[in-house]
Order: sequence, then structure tokens, then C-alpha cells
Amino acid sequence: MSAIVVNRIKLRVPVEEVASAVEREVLPVLRGLPGFERASLVQVGANEMVVVISWSSVEAAGAGAAILGPGVFNTFIAPHAESQDRVVGPVLLDVRAD
Repeated sequence: MSAIVVNRIKLRVPVEEVASAVEREVLPVLRGLPGFERASLVQVGANEMVVVISWSSVEAAGAGAAILGPGVFNTFIAPHAESQDRVVGPVLLDVRAD
């Protein structure tokens, strides 16, 4: 069963300053993690973003967080973060247009 991680992050800098580092530094690491399916970075304010990551399971999401958190998150995002709210859960319903 797939799992979703939603991470709402309020920044001290504009989202654009962090988005380029996420694309350059975080995504290559994310793509190499077992169970990673897809990710979206959504700008919801000038200094606020929501990161949505889809994993193959809740366990894969936890294992991914154990690598991402102390590594690229702490290096490229945390220094600019004012706060963050992270939730994880299994997908119960997934609806597509097709």
C-alpha cells in the first residue's frame, strides 16, 4: 500500500531560494531511495511550501526520512526553515482522471 508524506514548511527566505537547492541537491538523493515513487513541491505562499512525497509503503517513507532528514534536509532546507509540520499516512483512496 502506498504512503504519502506531506511536509508544510514555513521559510525565512522566499521559496524560490530553496526550490533550486531542492531540485539540484535533494531530488537526486530522493530518486535513489528504495520505495520512492514521486514528489511535488508546491508554493503556497511567498515564504511557504508544501512538499508531497509518495512512497511504496509507510515503512519506505520512514526509511527515506531517516536518510533525508539528517542529510540533505538538514543541509539545504532546515537552515532556512522557520517551522515545519510533517504528516505521514497510507493512501486509502487514489482517484485519477483516466
